[in-house]
Amino acid sequence: MSRFPLQVCTAVLALIPIATGVVTLLGVQDPLYRPLSLPPAPVLDSNLRFFGGLWLGVGLAMLWLVPSIEHQGVLFRALWVGIFLGGVGRVLSWIVIDAPPKAFIGFTLLELVGVSLLAAVGLTAAFSLAILGATRFSDLRRDGRSVEAACFGVLTALALAACLAAIVYGIVVIQSK
Repeated sequence: MSRFPLQVCTAVLALIPIATGVVTLLGVQDPLYRPLSLPPAPVLDSNLRFFGGLWLGVGLAMLWLVPSIEHQGVLFRALWVGIFLGGVGRVLSWIVIDAPPKAFIGFTLLELVGVSLLAAVGLTAAFSLAILGATRFSDLRRDGRSVEAACFGVLTALALAACLAAIVYGIVVIQSK
């Protein structure tokens, strides 16, 4: 994915945790929870507000990385792993308690499927780099430019290693179920 569409998607998606984080800071008085007539239990209210603050922080961090997104890969991945794990938590709640309101089913799909799509794009990009590296390595080696060829050879090896790691990880996850 090129830089600009990724920046736009990240900025738009950052608005979700920013808006919902601000609303969740209302605790049990959040419009989502108010109809449930939850008791004003301090632990529940405190936890809701705490996680609302964390969620707001995730959204602000996503916005912060947008201008230099190509240099913020670790933060970008860390945020999306956290969002994915939040989606896993929603699925666990669905299994243990009951299905959430429809809006939350949509959030869960975004949290789980969206992250998976990003991973697929990353794997595709890694394999594309492997092909580019192998092609350039071959061309440069044929032209007698061994230093440049070696650099592209290293790129090919690293990209193939990333692809292989993703495949092995997928197999391990599948076999562990």
